[in-house]
Amino acid sequence: VIALMTQWGWNVARAGDIRTGYAINNNEDYTKGIFTFEMGDTINDLKLWMPLTFDQASGGRLIGDTYYYMDYTGLYAVNMDDQSVRLVADYGATDMGAIASCFAYDYQEQAMYGLGSFNGGSTLVKINLDNGNISTVGEVQLDYINATAQSYGYDHLHVMATNYDGDTYAVSYWGSLYKVNTKTCTAQYVADLDYNPGQAFMYTSDDLFFDNDNEQLYLRYTTYDWSTYSWLYEVVKIDVKTGHVDRFAQ
Repeated sequence: VIALMTQWGWNVARAGDIRTGYAINNNEDYTKGIFTFEMGDTINDLKLWMPLTFDQASGGRLIGDTYYYMDYTGLYAVNMDDQSVRLVADYGATDMGAIASCFAYDYQEQAMYGLGSFNGGSTLVKINLDNGNISTVGEVQLDYINATAQSYGYDHLHVMATNYDGDTYAVSYWGSLYKVNTKTCTAQYVADLDYNPGQAFMYTSDDLFFDNDNEQLYLRYTTYDWSTYSWLYEVVKIDVKTGHVDRFAQ
């Protein structure tokens, strides 16, 4: 069932150690829309909360009582109290690729950042949530790329997330963890993830997110197992200091 999940965002509700999250689903084989799930020792009680009509969502994040998401055509805001949907900005595009992806909200700056293509990328952008204007911050400079990336001659940020204190982390295409300075567009190498079963992180359903109650960083990713000819959908925990990965839920 975790295969449904793409872009994640936490709400503030909690009961003991159980927290409720929201995520938007792109998968055409299931109902598109916002789903709820419970996060405790694993992920439970995944269910549809609100169906939506869109082509491909490229970014989604819950901020207060509003869930923001972007697709090919525009930026939308969902009121979590009455489930009304407001078009923030009409970008006038169809099937031409999203303008930004992988939303990361800086609570200290009260600013939404993203990556400037449909599936990660090397350009950092800022999204104005009041009017939908998207401005380019700059090209992200990686201070080091791992051996695999060096052999292919490239790497770029694939997913990123910002914690409540304003610290931004990212995982690259070839599986390196970086700490990103959103002001200078520099990415400081932390470590290679010590669990990377697909050799690379490349799919549009991948997402990085923080649980700000415990400062835990999670990566939701998709990969294909060529030995079994099957898809693997998984959520893992990442230690932001070492890059160590703990498997969490499938």
